[in-house]
Amino acid sequence: MSRICLYLGEEVMDKIQRELRLLKVYALFSTILFSVLILVAAKGPGKKRFEEIDVERINVVEKDGKVRLTLSNQDRMPGGQMAGVDLKSREGNRRMSPDGAPGAGLLFFNDDGDECGGLLYGSKMVNGKPMANVNLTFDHYGQDEAIGLMHTDQGGVSRSGLEVWDQPSIPISAEFARQFEAIQHMKDGPQKSEALRSLSKKHAAEFGWTPRVFVGHMPEGNAAAVVLMDTKARPRIRMAVDASNTPSLQFLNESGKVTFSLPTSQSANDKQATP
Repeated sequence: MSRICLYLGEEVMDKIQRELRLLKVYALFSTILFSVLILVAAKGPGKKRFEEIDVERINVVEKDGKVRLTLSNQDRMPGGQMAGVDLKSREGNRRMSPDGAPGAGLLFFNDDGDECGGLLYGSKMVNGKPMANVNLTFDHYGQDEAIGLMHTDQGGVSRSGLEVWDQPSIPISAEFARQFEAIQHMKDGPQKSEALRSLSKKHAAEFGWTPRVFVGHMPEGNAAAVVLMDTKARPRIRMAVDASNTPSLQFLNESGKVTFSLPTSQSANDKQATP
């Protein structure tokens, strides 16, 4: 009987020792794993390197979470903010023209959280013809575009260049932004168009987009041109090289009539050359 108890005692002790060894191994493994997790967590906010990454949208934010820049595909493009009003109607529906296709791109946001510029692009074939819009713009504070690099192609008729605009000194109001957002949720049609016209008329002091400078390629005459416009967007100086490689410089009055040009007419040159 005592031998059996002794045998059982030795068996129990061996079992306990095996379990203790397993516990030591488990404790060692757990300690190593926990240490690795701590090191990974400690390095989490630091610099990381990726050879390739697929992503639908990237937000660059301040420490307080305020978004300063977004890089996004078409569907996840933010609507942006105007005068503190979120423009939900434009989320995933950013268009560079009323009949244009939604685009993808990059958006900038100022210290107030309002959109202040960006890169937007989109292109497609429509009825066998290219339709493309690309622009990189920067805005006046509290207003619309100040300067931009633009390219459009409407069925093979293209225009590309640097453009500069004047905007009213009065910032766009939150009231305008709220009404604009409400109208954007209306069904497309005459009522929506009339509502937009009425809104623009009511807030005309805030809404005075005026082209002042163009430097680039114009479809008219397939010309490379520099056009300077007055405060009412009327061309006053036009310098160009047309499709026949002929250079010209024109000064225009308020009615668009050329008052002086270079080169002058052949007859005028002949008279000047006559002794």
